[in-house]
Amino acid sequence: MPSPTAKTTAGSKVVRGVDINVSDPVERVNQFLEFARSADYDGFDHDLITHRLRLTDANEKGTTTFTLTTPSEYCNRIGNLHGGAAALIFDVCTTSALAPISKLGYWQFAGVSAGLSVTYLRPVPCGSEVEVFSEVVNAGKRLATLRSEIRLGGKVCMIAEHMKANIDPPLAKL
Repeated sequence: MPSPTAKTTAGSKVVRGVDINVSDPVERVNQFLEFARSADYDGFDHDLITHRLRLTDANEKGTTTFTLTTPSEYCNRIGNLHGGAAALIFDVCTTSALAPISKLGYWQFAGVSAGLSVTYLRPVPCGSEVEVFSEVVNAGKRLATLRSEIRLGGKVCMIAEHMKANIDPPLAKL
């Protein structure tokens, strides 16, 4: 079954949502990311989603775990993961944590960012294998709070808090 779609408010793009008929949380997250992995998508996060992130776990409570080897293209001039690249990783991974909890009319289209705060605790050297753990802290009708950590060797290197605004169309329009 294809993913549900909705037109953006500008009407120029079609947004693909989570297929709520997929019950397994790992399969649901992979289904959600499927469009970004396709040749039809050329967004700036295409490389990250297609070639870099590997989903290792997800559950129905709204958590995901990805692994990633930090490529040189995502690193700064001193050889560590760039802060902007970390923010992109957090954006994708925290948004993916909404997929397992989504329902018809409830975070099915994963929302848009209302705020993303990243705290950098220690550097992540280029070529490092990291784990990105994300969780839904709270998801209301209109706003969601998500939290994430980038860990290296079990140590937390960066943390993020991501606020999202729901963009699901009214049920009558789905």
